Amino acid sequence: MFAVQVDPVTLYALCATEEAFASAGLLDPYELYAHVHVSEVGNCLGGGMGGMAALRDRFRERMLETPGLASDTLQESFINTSAAWVNMLLLSASGPIKPPVAACATAATSVAIAVDTLRSGQAKFMIAGGTEDFGEEGSFEFAQMKATSSSWKEAAMGR
Repeated sequence: MFAVQVDPVTLYALCATEEAFASAGLLDPYELYAHVHVSEVGNCLGGGMGGMAALRDRFRERMLETPGLASDTLQESFINTSAAWVNMLLLSASGPIKPPVAACATAATSVAIAVDTLRSGQAKFMIAGGTEDFGEEGSFEFAQMKATSSSWKEAAMGR
């Protein structure tokens, strides 16, 4: 039931975080706590928009008055949800959670914030990165701003 209720971007963030731990040789994130306290482990997982799929689904389901829709599903569309799930499900950490919103620069901003957090002594271990949802709505709106590549038009016109 959990996976159905959680936004797909958050599920990807959880998997990516587990893969990062595995590639670093930590098969169990709790191995960290032999070296640092839970309050010294934090994360900077941010995004540009939050869970667009979750938000779209909530609006559609509410509009269609879908029976049985949980009353607490809005939080899956918040920008800090992925970071919170990582802390709750994978780490049980209580250190700083600093989810940045920096559009296309979110991942780089996350790393910078994580470094600053480590240097300031607020944490001894940080997870950093960016998550993003991309759907029909976002794609359409970027096209309206002329912020997408027109190479498909040029290819179709033989340019």
